Amino acid sequence: MLKTAEKNLSFILAISTFGVFLLTLAGMFFNNVMIGLIWNLVFLLSWILMVVFGLVVFFDKDPYNFSILTGIVTGFIFIILASHSVLILSTFVDNLSGGLILPRIVVENYNQKIFYTSLILTYFIHVFNYVRLNSKAKEEHIPVELDDTVEKNDFVVDDKDLEILNSHKADDDLFILGQEDDLEGGENE
Repeated sequence: MLKTAEKNLSFILAISTFGVFLLTLAGMFFNNVMIGLIWNLVFLLSWILMVVFGLVVFFDKDPYNFSILTGIVTGFIFIILASHSVLILSTFVDNLSGGLILPRIVVENYNQKIFYTSLILTYFIHVFNYVRLNSKAKEEHIPVELDDTVEKNDFVVDDKDLEILNSHKADDDLFILGQEDDLEGGENE
């Protein structure tokens, strides 16, 4: 169950971060308020799914090694993008402050680089995690071959079992299993 949720969350996170990039490109060519609103919502969805993915991985009893690494990286990216997310949330929630106290050098020089690098890393690590989980799921569901020593015709039913199986049928029916002896005996007389 958790592996399926983990695989689906990786897929949704990859799609949503890719959607942020597509909406960024669309915003460069089209000056539309709806694109900005959709961009904000998709980014917030991605940010919330990051913490959900981390919780799913860390509460799994036996996670895969790469899933643990993906969960740790996703958790760090969640923390890195928290300032951006709170700024975006402040546009929707009135009680949140729009002015965060961040070091000026980070905001002026490295803000966009940190933001998009984090999203790119999220996209690629979750695509890779989805592919790995998908291949692991296919490996686990390989059908098991029957052993050559067991034949289909090795199942033998004795007379007592046939009598129990046929107890619901009428006694005078000649086609009931186990009455061949009666037919052969009747023909011989």
